[in-house]
Amino acid sequence: MAAYYFTSITLDGQPLSSTDEIKAFNESSGALVGLATYENVGSGYTEVLVYGEMSFDNSDETFNTEGYMLDGQTPQFYVNDTKAHYEAVNGNTLQNIPAFSSPSIYSDLTLVSE
Repeated sequence: MAAYYFTSITLDGQPLSSTDEIKAFNESSGALVGLATYENVGSGYTEVLVYGEMSFDNSDETFNTEGYMLDGQTPQFYVNDTKAHYEAVNGNTLQNIPAFSSPSIYSDLTLVSE
């Protein structure tokens, strides 16, 4: 599991409310791997816990987590079902979302969805 902490999230240039949802998906598998509501931890922070695929050495069992994040994959975040793009059409980076690694904590992130 990795914790992603956002200090700023907007949708179409507008601030969000506590009823707005932030979802994380593994784009490769389509699996929903994280879900949170805006500013769920208070003090202006939104915490999205992103879950990875679980397995044990010498075992093929994934404990119903097949399709979850693997180390090195970057979760795709959505705000109220609107995809947050990480790159502009011209190739400029819009936001820097770290690749998944478990266990990890990523803080002071921003998310802009248009």
